[in-house]
Amino acid sequence: MISAYDIYQSPPEDQEKIHSLLRTAKNKGGIILLDSGNYESFWNRDNSWNIDRYRNILKLSNHTIAFAYDFQNPSLSPHDIVSIITNQVHEDRKYSSNGLVVPIIHGIKNNLAEMIYDVAIKTDPVIVAVPERILGDGIIERAKTVLEIRQKMNDSGHYYLLHLLGTGNPRSILLYAICGADSFDGLEWCQTTVDHNTGLLYHFQQRELFGNQSPFCKLQNFPYTQATLGHNLLFYQMWMGKLHQHIKDNDVLDLAKEYFPKELLNVIDSYLNGFCK
Repeated sequence: MISAYDIYQSPPEDQEKIHSLLRTAKNKGGIILLDSGNYESFWNRDNSWNIDRYRNILKLSNHTIAFAYDFQNPSLSPHDIVSIITNQVHEDRKYSSNGLVVPIIHGIKNNLAEMIYDVAIKTDPVIVAVPERILGDGIIERAKTVLEIRQKMNDSGHYYLLHLLGTGNPRSILLYAICGADSFDGLEWCQTTVDHNTGLLYHFQQRELFGNQSPFCKLQNFPYTQATLGHNLLFYQMWMGKLHQHIKDNDVLDLAKEYFPKELLNVIDSYLNGFCK
């Protein structure tokens, strides 16, 4: 994943290098996801970032999939939000080299499943994305919302992938995948350190608490930050591979029982229509 905002903010000579690297990666079969850049512009308090600048980067960049420039004013009616998002996706696709532009939906949780369904029907995307933070309060409510979205999208008769923005906790990924989410992105891999044995996250500076769980922990005279990032990335590679295999083998609930306490499984079961049976 690369942010359109970060490309735009780079000096011209660096932009050329970035576009060259993206082109090389794509030619070698790499999957490049271009983000709209609104996250980075928000945290940089940069009000100059706008849809025209995004579309200029969209037009120039080599990417596999791009997130549309997301509309973030959920105070409007669901009908108006769907209309704006749909129009923006269709317009953004004119600037994409391959047309694979997918929508991000912001809105009120109570209307979310219906809105996502409507946007999917009207834009026919490969993926529909939604921020985890608007799914509700607490992981159980958020998991229930994911399930509602999945069930509603499946009513279309076509399987649209559901991407959760801001989801990087391994156990959250597991639960949301059970409920119907397909892909995830988050910053936990570079902001925390993960215990390979439990999938729990700790402070970035606490990697040594778990012993030498990865080859990166054993490297002598290697910078701590790089070692921790390698340690985390190796875990996520193994974790997603394990999750994918369990889903493929149709026994992902067995994996959940390894990582969730029985009390939580019982609560989840009562909320999510017996999915843990």
